[in-house]
Amino acid sequence: MDGIATPASYLDTLKGNFNAVIANFDTSGKRLWATYFGDSVYNYGGGIYATNSGNVYAVGITQASKNIATDSAYKTTLSGNSDAFIVHIYDSTSAIHLYNTHPYCMNDTFSLGYRITALGSQRNGNIFRAELSNSIGDFTTPTPIGIKASRLSGMVFCTLPTGITGTGYKIRVYATLPRLMSDTIAITINPYPQPVITKTGNTLSTGTFDSYQWYLNGVAIAGATGKNFQATANGSYTVKVSSGGCVNTSVAFNATNVGIYQIVTVEDIQVYPNPAKNQVIIEDAPAGTSLKITNVVGQIMGSYILNQKLEMIPLNTYPNGIYQFSFEVKEGGKKTVKIVKE
Repeated sequence: MDGIATPASYLDTLKGNFNAVIANFDTSGKRLWATYFGDSVYNYGGGIYATNSGNVYAVGITQASKNIATDSAYKTTLSGNSDAFIVHIYDSTSAIHLYNTHPYCMNDTFSLGYRITALGSQRNGNIFRAELSNSIGDFTTPTPIGIKASRLSGMVFCTLPTGITGTGYKIRVYATLPRLMSDTIAITINPYPQPVITKTGNTLSTGTFDSYQWYLNGVAIAGATGKNFQATANGSYTVKVSSGGCVNTSVAFNATNVGIYQIVTVEDIQVYPNPAKNQVIIEDAPAGTSLKITNVVGQIMGSYILNQKLEMIPLNTYPNGIYQFSFEVKEGGKKTVKIVKE
């Protein structure tokens, strides 16, 4: 009877009137694949044995003098009118292919997609196991990274071992019933970037990465997507960066004394011109700095609290002479400058 074998099987068309038939069915009785075996004379199947890995062994009697034995087999020619045959067939219609891969990061968790090419080829009790090679792509002692009990295509949830990074790793999926091995995919496991915030003046900076997003008190700052950020307010700053597909956020940096009036030390205060006529300009005094002006005999001529980046102190009512400008910042620093009034 023709029409039993599946297309593209070992022999998908009946030869003569009597061929052996080898077929594979799932647990519901559905034919997965089938093939004729023999030639145009009499061929009879006598026994069959299948392994969990998909190997099928069949024995029988044949009268065919060709298209039975393979080259280098134990016996390659027919003896007499008929002879026994032993044939080994492997179910090559089913394979596992991986997909849904992406850049991987140290300690990553992810779903690894796999697809079985022959639906229904896996039996009840089958286990799909995701495995990771060593750092040079060798699977002699693979590391299990995920497991799933199923007969169908799908995804295995995987967790990479702690602390490993490198460019030589591979992943694969192994099925148990029958035993099938997927193709392997080479992967790179990247370390997480480690951004650290530093501050120079009002400028916050971090290292070199692929992308940046700055935050103030946990809220993303619009447009703050560069390596450096000019802070305009006090608060807790963080920066989220990416490198090699891996994302990490810095430790919070608490920025204080931010603004146009910020000064690090009292030594940054500038007083000019000197000699002066009608006024002097005081620049870069920290907000809240106190100023006391005295003459040569210690008499206080004026007292001020400075809160502006540029302060103009009038001298037009002062007699010509030498005056001492004494500055004291809230943090405790002091500075004295002598100014000549002409």
